[in-house]
Amino acid sequence: MTYKTRRIAALVALTLLLAGAFHLGTGSVAFSQVGHAVSSTLVRLQELIMEIRTGEPTAQAPLPGAASDGTDEQAPDPNLRAVTCAARFFTIPTNEQAVWQFLKDQGIELIQASADPETYYATLRQEQAEQVEDALTIRALAAPRVIVAEGQQGMIATDIFALAWLPTVSSDGTRIESTFSFHDGHNGVEIPNVSIEEGGVVLIRVRGIATTGENILILLKVDYE
Repeated sequence: MTYKTRRIAALVALTLLLAGAFHLGTGSVAFSQVGHAVSSTLVRLQELIMEIRTGEPTAQAPLPGAASDGTDEQAPDPNLRAVTCAARFFTIPTNEQAVWQFLKDQGIELIQASADPETYYATLRQEQAEQVEDALTIRALAAPRVIVAEGQQGMIATDIFALAWLPTVSSDGTRIESTFSFHDGHNGVEIPNVSIEEGGVVLIRVRGIATTGENILILLKVDYE
C-alpha cells in the first residue's frame, strides 16, 4: 500500500511541474507539445521521470515545432479536432498469469515492439476492449486522461515510467493513428503508426520495469471530438 501511494503521488506531482490540470480517474492532463522527433521525445520522457524523482526541473530537451527565441509562436489551427486518450495503468504480479491467458483465449496477439524495455502491444476493437476491462479484477493504479489537438503531443509521467502520445485522425474520421513513446527511466521505445477505430483501445505490456522489475499493463482508449 505504501509503495502504490508513493507512485500515485508522483502522478499528482506532475501537475506542479507542468502547470497543468491533472486528476486521477475522470480528470485530464492539459499538457502538449507540437511536433515530434523520436530522440527528443524519449529524452524528454526520461527528464520527466527524473524531475518527479528529484523534485527539481531539468534542462528540457528541445522538441520541434516549439517557437524559438525572438519569434512568435504559430497560432493553433482552429479546425484541428480534440483527441482524448484515457489511460489505465495496472501493475501485474510476476506470478499472475490469468490476465495473459485471458488475452490468449480471446485471440488477442501481443506484438513485440522492443527488447529493452521488453514491450508488447495490441490494438483492440471497442467490443474486445470492453471484454478485457470487464475481465480485469486488478484495481488500476491510476486512470489519467490526456486531451490534445490532433498533431500535438501529450505526455504522462510517474517516478518509474513516462508515456508520450501523438495522434492524428483519418480524413474520413473513422480511424485514429497514433505514435506512442514509452520510457522506463533507462531505456525507451517508440510504437509508431498504431491505427485503431474510434473508441478502440491500444494495450501495451512492459515486462520488467528497469527500477522495480514490475510488469506494467497499460490500456489506452482513444476518442476524438
